[in-house]
Amino acid sequence: METAFVVRNWGATVLRGLLALIFGIIILAWPAATTLVLIVVFGVFAIVDGIFSFVEAILAAGKKEKWGLLLASGLLGLLIGIIVLARPGVALLALYYLLAIWLIASGAVEIAGAFEIDAPTAAKVLLVLFGLISIVIGVLLVVYPIHGIETVILLIGIYGVAVGVLRIIFGFMIRSWGRKPPTPAVA
Repeated sequence: METAFVVRNWGATVLRGLLALIFGIIILAWPAATTLVLIVVFGVFAIVDGIFSFVEAILAAGKKEKWGLLLASGLLGLLIGIIVLARPGVALLALYYLLAIWLIASGAVEIAGAFEIDAPTAAKVLLVLFGLISIVIGVLLVVYPIHGIETVILLIGIYGVAVGVLRIIFGFMIRSWGRKPPTPAVA
């Protein structure tokens, strides 16, 4: 990711954080919600998040900046969201594993982005933290398959709140880069 691109699109980062935070709060506030509602809400969230990544990839490509990881993340989000919404009745088990795969893949993209961006160390640490949270929850879902839908709902809600808050902080952090150039991390 190019620093100039990230700075120009800080608002999209904050909006993605707000969406994740709202998603997490909704899940935690109504844990008794039906599985079908959870599947639909997750499907919509994955599509919206995928669209944001896809649009960011198109904007980056237009500016001749790196866009491959954004495109991959966006397409994966769109694909998973469409699959979940198209087959909600049979999607529960598939959703479980698709969610795990999506969390692991998006976490890897965040971590890779931290090493590509020319940014202060604090920003890189936040990107790695986004990635690690996603990967840890994804791996936990794979290692401990369906010990109850309540546990899955709790993990998804915590993920949404944690990543949402961190992404909002990161968005405002990168907004400040527009006011002064970032200082590269010292090796």
